[in-house]
Amino acid sequence: MNDGRNNSKDIVRQLKKSLKEILKKSDYFYSSLKDIAFDDDQSLKQKINAVDQLLKLSQEKWLTHIMMEEKYLFPYLRSKMPKVKATVFSLQEKCKTIKVNFEVVQYLCWELTSGRTGMKRSVILKELKTSGKKLVALIDSYLNLEAEYLNLAVAKAR
Repeated sequence: MNDGRNNSKDIVRQLKKSLKEILKKSDYFYSSLKDIAFDDDQSLKQKINAVDQLLKLSQEKWLTHIMMEEKYLFPYLRSKMPKVKATVFSLQEKCKTIKVNFEVVQYLCWELTSGRTGMKRSVILKELKTSGKKLVALIDSYLNLEAEYLNLAVAKAR
């Protein structure tokens, strides 16, 4: 955002596009989680693998988005809008929390596909659904807050 008005508009456009993609992926991830149930072992494994692949794609999009923020949005907000420094710090902390939650959900997917049986498996499935819902809620909350400050940055740049 420091490289001129046209460049900052391109970056804002990219960030907004990325926001929409991440929201769409998180919605799809959430609905995939709701569909998981104990059918037969093969069906469960296929559903978990599908959720895990979707999770990896979401995480990849997320990390790319965060790198753009760290490189462009956060420095811009800190330099042009000093009153939001605390919010930028809060967003950075939320990013760390989301990263940890991605790892938790990935671990739970791995646990479910590693051949566990019985009661432990049902507990893990329940935890996967709970952790997945939490991850989606964290991402949605983060992206809504970010969108608010992205709109402020656009208004300030005009």
